[in-house]
Amino acid sequence: MKKFKSLLIIILFIITLNGFSYASTINVLNTNVNNKIINEDIKFTKKIVSYDKENQEIEIELKIENIKKNVKDKEDIEIAVVLDNSSSMQESQQNQIKKDTTYQSANRFINLVYANIYKLKLGVIQFSDNSQVLTELTNSKQTAFSALDIYNNDNRGGNTKIAEALDSAEKLFSQNCKNKILILVTDGYPSDPSNTIQKLESLKTENISVLSLIIGSDSQQIKSIFGTEQNPRAGKVYYISNASEIDKMFNEFMYNQIIDYMQHPIKDIRIEDVFPKEILEYFDIEYGNIPGGSNVSDIGDGDSFTWHIDELTGEEYLVFSYKIKLKKNVDVNQVVGEMLKTNERVVIKYKDENGNEKEEVFDKNPSILVEDEGQNPPPNIQLGVYQSNDFLNSGNMQSSNESNNYIENEYNIQSEGNQQFVIVDFTPKDTETTETQEIKPAVQKENITPVNEEKLPQTGTTETITIAIIVSILIAIRLGFLTKDIYVVKK
Repeated sequence: MKKFKSLLIIILFIITLNGFSYASTINVLNTNVNNKIINEDIKFTKKIVSYDKENQEIEIELKIENIKKNVKDKEDIEIAVVLDNSSSMQESQQNQIKKDTTYQSANRFINLVYANIYKLKLGVIQFSDNSQVLTELTNSKQTAFSALDIYNNDNRGGNTKIAEALDSAEKLFSQNCKNKILILVTDGYPSDPSNTIQKLESLKTENISVLSLIIGSDSQQIKSIFGTEQNPRAGKVYYISNASEIDKMFNEFMYNQIIDYMQHPIKDIRIEDVFPKEILEYFDIEYGNIPGGSNVSDIGDGDSFTWHIDELTGEEYLVFSYKIKLKKNVDVNQVVGEMLKTNERVVIKYKDENGNEKEEVFDKNPSILVEDEGQNPPPNIQLGVYQSNDFLNSGNMQSSNESNNYIENEYNIQSEGNQQFVIVDFTPKDTETTETQEIKPAVQKENITPVNEEKLPQTGTTETITIAIIVSILIAIRLGFLTKDIYVVKK
């Protein structure tokens, strides 16, 4: 019976040792801090920003920035409002006289722009048989209102000399002002069509942004002058069917166009982050705080999430981060010792300030290593996380013994608990280099000591089983001797 108990103890001990989980560590091989996308609209980066030693978590940050300038409150803007006062503007459409509605809408528009644009000057011009400047460019809202009152009370009648009115507006603008906008409201075919075409084209070359509102006519004849909404001759042109639409066009659409012109926004931004199967199989993904004005979809059964941002104005940026952590009770033997990309790619889609759809693909992603306890790092790969007061401020360096194939970079990363870590990464050199690349001085790293990293659970390995068997045999031998001693006593 005692031999049976001894055998049972041995079997249980083998099972226990075999099930005992040796530890794995997550090491950062490439923080990706130097990789980015920059085009005429955006700057995008994706990098590892922190390493939690205690929980063996890494935090990945996505950052997108609108790199254009937001000049709404920084630079001067000049607006010339050019209003048709010809005979046809006295006509009624859907019980609304076109001129009355234009006057009321222009009043609301002036109130809006003076309230929301800091460095604004505005002038008002009316035209029929000839043009008349009702006020020069002014920073006084009351002066602008008074000019509109003159327009409202002056029933001039006559023809539609648009070219002359555009010429008067051009002369209002200051030579040194960068932001010049001309708003034209008319309901008729110009009395001087060829001159109007020439003037519109010259305004475009003078960097004057033209917003034309055509009331009640969208005939091919008038489109031959102003162009179509999709292909305008200068700036932008809008055709509305009747007077009831004037106020909405003035105080929503055209006002927003001016604000957009000053803020240079990008809109409907969709950032899809696509994960490789190894990350989804072996790691948990936890979202951080989602910034206002945006939302993040669940990964679900797919292989990606999408970060959607409504709008970014010039110089505005948003940051979203998430953490990845090795799952508990998973067999990581398939990925131990391999460099893992934390993502396959990031696909960025957005609309630029002119409404054009654009797309960028970012395929340079941070990489990590899952390492078995006691395992040496792969050739030419250095363990990723080091702590060293001597090297915290050393910046980028080139390793003397690896310089032929790899470039070493050290980055200061603030971990949780305000503990400083230096991320040392060896990433392959680019096959093409430029003459402007800086050659970094070679350094030795003998004084850098690896951080004693907290271990994560991992299932047993072949070495575990071998150790278990050897220890079990030793126990069995010892138990055998004890049993023999007992039998001698009984004799």
